Amino acid sequence: MGGAMTPRPDSFVTHPAYEVADPDAPGPWVVTCDHASNAVPDWLGGDLGLPPEDMARHIAYDVGAAGLARGLARRLGSPAILARFSRLVIDPNRGRDDPDAGDAALRRLDHPGEPARGPGRGRGAGGAALSALS
Repeated sequence: MGGAMTPRPDSFVTHPAYEVADPDAPGPWVVTCDHASNAVPDWLGGDLGLPPEDMARHIAYDVGAAGLARGLARRLGSPAILARFSRLVIDPNRGRDDPDAGDAALRRLDHPGEPARGPGRGRGAGGAALSALS
């Protein structure tokens, strides 16, 4: 996977960045789940070159967090907002200008989709996602 990655025009329709569960719930809270999914858009390689067993691990998302967030929101009678991209693509906990927003978890692995790097060096899949969202 070399060079710049350009999203297809329909990528954001095909891969919405977030899900709102029960948007009309009357409760006073909004439950958020930043690492709810291990999805990687096809324009970023679909799996970043990682085997399925790595994409099913905590390195890609918070296993079980989406169900927990939905359940908590339901019990509170409130909506929930769940991120729909893997933390390997982007970390919604971080600000746009944070050099680790797109690569913090990715740098922990050395894999075919993205070479390992040190803190704040380069912007791989997450950098491409941030650029596409800017």
